[in-house]
Amino acid sequence: MKNNYLAPQSSMLMQDLSFILPKGHEKIFVVIYALLVPYVLGLLFFLFSVGEGIFHILSNIPHIVIWLVGYEVFSIFVLLYILKKTIFREY
Repeated sequence: MKNNYLAPQSSMLMQDLSFILPKGHEKIFVVIYALLVPYVLGLLFFLFSVGEGIFHILSNIPHIVIWLVGYEVFSIFVLLYILKKTIFREY
C-alpha cells in the first residue's frame, strides 16, 4: 500500500507559485529567476557594502563574480529561513 503524503502539498505549492510562474512557461521563468535573482542580489551587495553607494565601482567587477556573490547571499537567506522555520515551528 503506497502512501502519498506529499501529493496534496505539492499541488498546493504549485497553486501558490502560479503568480510568479505563468502557466505553460514555468521552465523559462525558473531559468530567468535563477539567473536574475542572484545577479540583482550581488549588485545590491556590492553597491551598498563594498561600493558605498557609488555606481561606477560596479564597472570594475566581472559579471560572473557579481552573480556568484549574489548566489551566496541568496543561499544565506534561504538557510536563515530554514533555520527560522525549524526553531519557530508550530505544533
